[in-house]
Amino acid sequence: MRIKRIGLKHHGNAAFGRWQVCDLFIRDGDITTGKCFSRNTWNLEAENIFGLVENDALDSSLLDYIQPEYCTYLTRFVNDLPLPVKNYAHRHSAKWTDPIKGRREDNQLVHLEAAVSSWKPADKIFYTWIIRDVTDRVNLLQELQFAKEGADDLVAQRTG
Repeated sequence: MRIKRIGLKHHGNAAFGRWQVCDLFIRDGDITTGKCFSRNTWNLEAENIFGLVENDALDSSLLDYIQPEYCTYLTRFVNDLPLPVKNYAHRHSAKWTDPIKGRREDNQLVHLEAAVSSWKPADKIFYTWIIRDVTDRVNLLQELQFAKEGADDLVAQRTG
């Protein structure tokens, strides 16, 4: 299993080990960033969503993989999140963003949903992003809308 650790100290405790095991079964991208969106950790599914391979994007920003028109929105979104009041405490549960668009390493567009929460070990604040690729759902909804419009046109022709 590939979990990146950049700038975070490995604590070697049982909770961290359980987190690694649970991460094997997660079907969503799990990314931890700092305040400036620099990636600290990400799981295999996050790599798959963005078309990355191990060690790609080391020290890069999550915003490097988000369409430019959504970067300002995400920056405001993160700045508006409630901050944790004590070490390792989530003050509030994760908050879902509006649908956003990202791009894979091969520049292919990807539609995303994301939930973000903040936590604070010691003096730094980190953000956990649960990212889901909803591209197939968006494409299917577009196909259904196109089919509905075609059916509506046929009904209008026969009844009109």
